[in-house]
Amino acid sequence: MRLTAGFAALGAAVAVRGLNSLSTIVGDYIVAVPAAVLVATLTTGFIKESTERTILGKFSTLANSSFSLYAIHVPILVLLVSALGIQVNNRWPSDLLHWTYLLIIVAGLSAGGWVFANGTEMHTDRIRRAVKSRLGLR
Repeated sequence: MRLTAGFAALGAAVAVRGLNSLSTIVGDYIVAVPAAVLVATLTTGFIKESTERTILGKFSTLANSSFSLYAIHVPILVLLVSALGIQVNNRWPSDLLHWTYLLIIVAGLSAGGWVFANGTEMHTDRIRRAVKSRLGLR
């Protein structure tokens, strides 16, 4: 079911892109319904089943570093764009080489967020307990 829903969502997105005669709202619904089914199939049984058996369960450990990634990805991207001299009007072409670059950048940002989280976000509970202890709070 998950594979079917994924192909339906992808197929709908490709079909809508090729059909320029559709109104925007109709195209949005054609893409949104299969995408919602895909999300529902990915999350169904997430709590009931073992988390290792679901797709989201395999990636849920990355959620521990999500705030760190959110906090640092833009400054890193701005630094990267500045260092490479990329101008706003110069867009990357949609070819295999540039998609590979994009995947490398996303992987690098994710790894950087995870490393940053290991030095900060992963210690939140320990620091909270220490502060509460010092203040005599529960």
